[in-house]
Amino acid sequence: MSETALMVAIVDLALEAELRHRTEQGEFIRPLAVAPLVSYSWLLSYCRQRKIRSRNCHHTAESRERALIAVQDDGLPIRLAAKSAGMSKSAVHRIVMKRRKSMVDSVDEIGFETVPPYRCPEHGKTTLRPCPACAAMR
Repeated sequence: MSETALMVAIVDLALEAELRHRTEQGEFIRPLAVAPLVSYSWLLSYCRQRKIRSRNCHHTAESRERALIAVQDDGLPIRLAAKSAGMSKSAVHRIVMKRRKSMVDSVDEIGFETVPPYRCPEHGKTTLRPCPACAAMR
């Protein structure tokens, strides 16, 4: 093994050990990619290859339910619900919107009819068919 390959292997092992230690302490991966030579995408793919998991990779069912209860029952804004559940705002928003969509889909099954928007060739998007402007001009 050449001296350069040995140095690369040592640096690789040191980086992996440091990333494992810091993610086990609860740190996110994104703030660790602040060095000018290491991008976030490279660091994320490096962690995926070595199966290093950050606390922001996957949320448990308990944390998702805690965030939903905070938003729906307690009436907290998404920012505070995310903070209380230990999640990102976008993750909580995605979970809440998924739940709302499933509730809306179940309402549509009951019998409410949703009409897709209609686009008039002359006047653009409208919710009524036929276009009211075209009907008035006739």
